[in-house]
Amino acid sequence: LPVGATLGVLLARGQTDEVHARLLLAHSLVNLLGWVGITVTGTLITLWPTILRARMDDASERRARQALPGLVLGLALACTGAVAGWRWLLLAGVTGYLAALLWSARSLVAPTRQKPPRHFASWSVLAGAVWFLVGIGMVGWRVATADDFAAMASGYGRVAAVLVVGFGLQVLTGALSHLVPSVIGGGPRVVRVGIEGFDRLGMTRIVIINVPLALSLLPVPSGTRVVLTTLVLIGLVAFIPIMLTTITRLV
Repeated sequence: LPVGATLGVLLARGQTDEVHARLLLAHSLVNLLGWVGITVTGTLITLWPTILRARMDDASERRARQALPGLVLGLALACTGAVAGWRWLLLAGVTGYLAALLWSARSLVAPTRQKPPRHFASWSVLAGAVWFLVGIGMVGWRVATADDFAAMASGYGRVAAVLVVGFGLQVLTGALSHLVPSVIGGGPRVVRVGIEGFDRLGMTRIVIINVPLALSLLPVPSGTRVVLTTLVLIGLVAFIPIMLTTITRLV
């Protein structure tokens, strides 16, 4: 986070287009893949089986220890490549980060096979994890195909939307939907009532968020994109009244 904040300060000081693009890439990678991404990756090793009420993969801890150096090294190489303007190093870092992420994600497969997602919390976290992979793939594609760093940063908002909305917010709302009833306490009955409360319009919200988000990435007219974005916002904002009413019922 301090590294990302420092890069953000440098961005605000006014730079040439080329330098601004390189700092923007490094800033977003540090914050989204590092501060958020590595944290979520490590947390899901235990949180995902807990949400599903399934047994952890026996190799989860070992894979996590093996993946962490790859995640950190890949992120460091990617950010160094972005700041220095070395496309090959940036692409190598993103690729290495993705490989380490997939290695760690193997630990999520066994719990999913034991007990597939049934509630909003699990579907939301799963959708967020998928969007994380999509977002990293989009970054790698832009790095590999853009003419220069300025072109990589041009239209980067779509990548940010995928990583912030598709990944970050959905993982957050999914985790809260599971953790809030558990933290409030009161025994199995209260937890069950809480889960039922957060499940209200669960699949509808999942569809309203993810389908329009996916369609908005296509070359659609600006008016259509506004409608799609509005639907995504409605699906996300609906979590707030559902959370408040559920907490009221529990306490």
